[in-house]
Amino acid sequence: MEVKRVETHIPMWIHWLEICQRHVKAATNAREKSLASRRSGDRKALSDSMHDEFQSSVQALSAAAFAMEAFRNALDDLGIVDADTKARWRSQRASAATKVIDTALAAGDVSRADLAPESVATIFKYRNSAVHPKVEFREPQLHPVLKMAVDQSLIIYGLENGRNALSVAASVVAFTVLDAHAVDDESARSFAAWRTMLRDFATEHDLTPNPESRLHALFATDGDHASPSPKTAAD
Repeated sequence: MEVKRVETHIPMWIHWLEICQRHVKAATNAREKSLASRRSGDRKALSDSMHDEFQSSVQALSAAAFAMEAFRNALDDLGIVDADTKARWRSQRASAATKVIDTALAAGDVSRADLAPESVATIFKYRNSAVHPKVEFREPQLHPVLKMAVDQSLIIYGLENGRNALSVAASVVAFTVLDAHAVDDESARSFAAWRTMLRDFATEHDLTPNPESRLHALFATDGDHASPSPKTAAD
């Protein structure tokens, strides 16, 4: 990863985006191996590659959530969030997703639709489920690509959701930074540096802010169960 380092302090959110991207790439490689193994009938190789995709996608989803949380904290350090908003968060026990959206909206002229709040909430939901999984039986689901019945976790923590989590997290950061209002010289310098970092990151990984990339467009959820929708965000 050769993101140009334009300031002495590199914010943690850019590191988490890089980590997320790395795991998406690993999940992509694992999916290709799964498809080849499925065609050849090699069950052991298929099981191993699906396991690798699952682990990479879990880490991609988690890294996307960490990137957005680190970005919110970076904006908070610049004085973007006012005391009234923080008091409301405490009184309402606001979720991490709510804090990310509220902070991004406070930073500039970005629209709520551009921030994809439902997708942001879904990313945090899946991150939390990975850390605090429920011990319960869940009916297997048909994998939308491999066309075989699998544990639901292999769909939730699969390539598509990992890839879309990266797109959503990158979009939240990019839309916010592009429209951010500086409150002082320090924030003006930070936003200018962040824009350059994002431009380099997006160019290297062929990423663009895409509000149409939604986790809920890929898999509709019913409680804690996921079911494939007929159309994916990649279609």
